[in-house]
Amino acid sequence: MTGLRRALVPLLALAVLAGACTDDDEPADDADTSVEVEDVLVASADDVIVPSYEALVTSFDELSSALDELCAAPSPEALETARDAWREVAIAWRHTRAGGVGPAMTRRLAATIAFAARPAAVEELLAGSDPVTEAAVDADGAGVKGIVALEIGLFGDGSDELAAAAGARRCEYLTSVTALGRAASADVLADWADGYRDELIEGMDGDPQASLDALVNEVIFRLTETDDQGLRALTEAATAEELQPARADGPAAFHLAELRATYESVTAILDEGELQSLVEATNADTGERLAEAADTAAEAMAALPDSVTASFDDPDTVAEAQAAVMALKVLLSTEVASELGITLGFSDSDGDS
Repeated sequence: MTGLRRALVPLLALAVLAGACTDDDEPADDADTSVEVEDVLVASADDVIVPSYEALVTSFDELSSALDELCAAPSPEALETARDAWREVAIAWRHTRAGGVGPAMTRRLAATIAFAARPAAVEELLAGSDPVTEAAVDADGAGVKGIVALEIGLFGDGSDELAAAAGARRCEYLTSVTALGRAASADVLADWADGYRDELIEGMDGDPQASLDALVNEVIFRLTETDDQGLRALTEAATAEELQPARADGPAAFHLAELRATYESVTAILDEGELQSLVEATNADTGERLAEAADTAAEAMAALPDSVTASFDDPDTVAEAQAAVMALKVLLSTEVASELGITLGFSDSDGDS
């Protein structure tokens, strides 16, 4: 498996870079100059970013409704409905990631709803007698809040008691965590409606190129997350047991589905957000190769299972996905960034972007 990865990665990366070396710095003669930076910012805001936060808030609302029904009438069927609703929240959150500029950063949304909650802290809280109201859980800190905490509560040890009256305390806790996540997401959505959408389009500090820089950097960060902080670990491990906890499945066995959704947030900015069209307008050859690289990565990611553990049954598919995502990342961070005049930054490793 490792040998396959080492063979695929250099070949794909070199193919990308070879294309970069053959292109002139000037746009190709047949480049379409009708797409401008402002078009990307408008499309990204209106067709991708704002709808993604609307979907996130809606997914929290649907989880809240499912939990209300579960708490009122516990049953295995109601529990499974709530678990399905959690999966939708997890995917909706990841779909916001490539557009996570502005309010998501200033409000530290990732730290609020996507912090790696501690199973021991959640279990201790559930086993105790302290209040699990919304205010009390909020005061208990990040270790017992967010999407990961919801996963622990809905899928972890003891979660089957949610299907019976014995799960009342756990159900109240999950309802509180959901409400907190919904409120934090709604705050970010409100910021976009209350003026940040216009600020992005007019340009950070009055410069639309600064907004484009921030957006392209965020796209590259999310590819880095999918590659360096996700798929690469799978190609280098012989078994799931060798993975660090952050790279392995949670109790829902859904981590690869989350990585796939992160990648889908990238393609949303490329496609619906018109970034692909801007690259094509700048240099038609680069745009064509970008489209091919994105399609290759999308096909490879779609072939992966939802579960990290299950992926070890087909390591070649994981290696192909990792190599394809890395090739796209290289193309965006080198040739595309150069074509668009992007100033590259460093990804904030604390996960607050």
